[in-house]
Amino acid sequence: MLISYAKGLIMTIPGEKKTIPAIMGASGITKEQAKTCLYYAIATYFLPSKLDLMPILTIKGPMGTGKTELLKQLAKLVKKPRTIGAETFPALRDMFGKTTTALLDDADNITEADEKIFINRYSKTKSIIEHNVKIEGNWKTKRTNVFGATIVTKRLDFKNAAVTSRSIIIKTIYNPGEYKITRFRNVHEKLSKIAEEIDLKEMGGPTSHRAQNNWMPLQAIANYFGDKEWLEYSKEQIKADTSVLKSGQKYEPEQATLLAFKEEIKLAKFSTGEMFRNDVLIKDIKDGVRTNFDINLKVLQIEGLLRGLGFKIIKPSGYPKVKIDEALLNKLLEKYS
Repeated sequence: MLISYAKGLIMTIPGEKKTIPAIMGASGITKEQAKTCLYYAIATYFLPSKLDLMPILTIKGPMGTGKTELLKQLAKLVKKPRTIGAETFPALRDMFGKTTTALLDDADNITEADEKIFINRYSKTKSIIEHNVKIEGNWKTKRTNVFGATIVTKRLDFKNAAVTSRSIIIKTIYNPGEYKITRFRNVHEKLSKIAEEIDLKEMGGPTSHRAQNNWMPLQAIANYFGDKEWLEYSKEQIKADTSVLKSGQKYEPEQATLLAFKEEIKLAKFSTGEMFRNDVLIKDIKDGVRTNFDINLKVLQIEGLLRGLGFKIIKPSGYPKVKIDEALLNKLLEKYS
């Protein structure tokens, strides 16, 4: 009964007048995309204990293609939804810390720097953010856990490619018709029960394959339903997502910075094959990131990024440089191989 009920959410429900699948609505998405949305909604009931990674569900399309309506429909299905109107890192941090499933409508105004909080929210191991708060006149360190599910609507791509690589993207197109939000009786109890019955141990833990990690929880749900058609669809989507990542069009800032750093080390060895200096000018790395990867980062951003990865930064005569540490660099680059 539970399986047939869940399938009924996106397929024609026998005995009812509603012949247009509720999730598809007027957003112009396909049946496979609608199933993706449903399986994501069920995956929110795995939180917070059963998942280490939770992808971002991004509903992307032009104005008037039903993005907001689709978001509202999913709000009726997901676990503990909350609409988030914040756009800055501190405000998002505070709201995410209190929310299992965050719903952000029209997230295009969030800056590239502030988008990084989506990376924290995606991974349980990176989800604890330490920040200072004033309590009774004294500043104290607070730890906010921002891990959870996130559904956003956008017209444009994420500014931060690392966020895109952690997303499952649903593209909407114009589909004329009147959209009505459908309510389903006892839906939360029933979807929660489905989530409890799914054994995620067969799924295994996170891998080095980013696209595979994104789809893995949804595949576990589809496997439970015996939905072979959608499983084949998800495999094709993983191939497409992987192709985009490997094409160089979606390099993450960290990866691009490390690769540009590696190129500068090669230049330092060019004439003799031996090192003739032990540091690299960060401005040169900045230029390499822009030229080779079409990513515009400021010197201060690269400096902070490299320092955060464990490299030593020095500033002789006011010009920031990074100390060459090939062992650390190669270790970090292994993550992106």
